[in-house]
Amino acid sequence: MTEGYSGSDLKNLCVTAAYRPVRELLQQEREKDKERKQKAKEGTSSEDASDSKEESTEEKITLRPLNMEDMRQAKNQVAASFAAEGSIMSELKQWNELYGEGGSRKKQQLTYFL
Repeated sequence: MTEGYSGSDLKNLCVTAAYRPVRELLQQEREKDKERKQKAKEGTSSEDASDSKEESTEEKITLRPLNMEDMRQAKNQVAASFAAEGSIMSELKQWNELYGEGGSRKKQQLTYFL
C-alpha cells in the first residue's frame, strides 16, 4: 500500500488520516449550529435555547477511532515524495539489500562457538 513512501511521507499520511475524524466532528458541529440558528429564527423560545446550550456544554466530545478507510483516503491525498523507479529509490533499494533488513548481514550469522 505504501511502496515508495519515505518515513516522512508515512508520517504525513498518518497525520492526514488522524485529522479525518476531527474534520467529521467539526462538520457535525457546523450542522448543529445551523439547526440551532434555524430554530431560533423560527421562533423557539429563549428558555428552550438556553436549555439546549446547557446540555451541549455537558456533552463529552469523543472522536471515533481511526480505521483502514481513513488510511486509504489519506493515501489519496498524500503522494510519495520520490518516484518509485527514480534514481534515488534505486540507490535506496541497493543500500537496503546490502545493509537493511533483507541484506547480507542477516545472511552471515556468526556463531558464538568457534
